[in-house]
Amino acid sequence: MMETFTVFGKQYTALKHSAWAMGDIKDRSLRELFELFETVNPDHPTLKNTVIHFLQKEDHVDLLWTCGHYEACIDVEISGLLHFMNQLKRDVSNEFGTEIHLEYLDSFAEKLIIWVTRVAFEFPETPDKVHNQGLFYGDNPESSIYSDNLRRTE
Repeated sequence: MMETFTVFGKQYTALKHSAWAMGDIKDRSLRELFELFETVNPDHPTLKNTVIHFLQKEDHVDLLWTCGHYEACIDVEISGLLHFMNQLKRDVSNEFGTEIHLEYLDSFAEKLIIWVTRVAFEFPETPDKVHNQGLFYGDNPESSIYSDNLRRTE
């Protein structure tokens, strides 16, 4: 039986659905992706307003990366968002044809939804069960997800 749920007024269906604020998720790959998300959009994403949704479909899991305070609208911000989306797709891909979509961007309402299909995650029942099983993530544990022009200085 499919369940229906709503994110920022958009309806989704899945066999099962779970969602956690980024601050509750300990998976290293998603935490590093969040750091990149903050870097390319430094003003507003937080560990509380960035929420990851997992959707159990018939034979795969989809992911919604959402942010409840996102107001990027100028070219440099959109360029940063595209860089982030490329990295997100790469880091959560599996061998079944992962696709990524900018599902919803409303700079007036300050809402963002990125939909990633067929991710390399099993459906997690609790935030501590979130674990990336991706093909590409972790090939080199010393590598950084930041490109040279976006590298954060500590």
